[in-house]
Amino acid sequence: MISLDGESDQKISSSSVIPSDFFEDMESSWKGHVKRIHIEEELAHLQSAAEALSSAVTEDFLPIITRIRATTAPFGAFWFKGKRFAPSVWAGTPGEEQIKQLKPAADSRGRKVGEEWFTTMKVEDALMRYHEAGAKGKSKRSWNY
Repeated sequence: MISLDGESDQKISSSSVIPSDFFEDMESSWKGHVKRIHIEEELAHLQSAAEALSSAVTEDFLPIITRIRATTAPFGAFWFKGKRFAPSVWAGTPGEEQIKQLKPAADSRGRKVGEEWFTTMKVEDALMRYHEAGAKGKSKRSWNY
């Protein structure tokens, strides 16, 4: 086993718009278990992907939050929960453009997860990049023991 003595700089990602539980669930199984020198590139990719995810959520979901509330969905997804939030008249009010971008959320098999769960292409793309970056870091844990 590789000793990690003196290495405490592998902090879990964070964002003001994404619940900390999301990042904790995704990263805690591998971050801090492999010496930084072995995963520098993976940590950089993960940090970039986490920032892109935070930005996508900020741009696509926050304007809608004034109308309804966002929730972290189970199993590492980030979906928007709500119904009947489209205005009866589109008048250029805050959040309308983002509401128009919403699409039904789908699980990993492409099945619709429910009538109240939504996402956007930007958030889904950023989430996929974040998961891929995390998987690369996690794979380093298994071969560095």
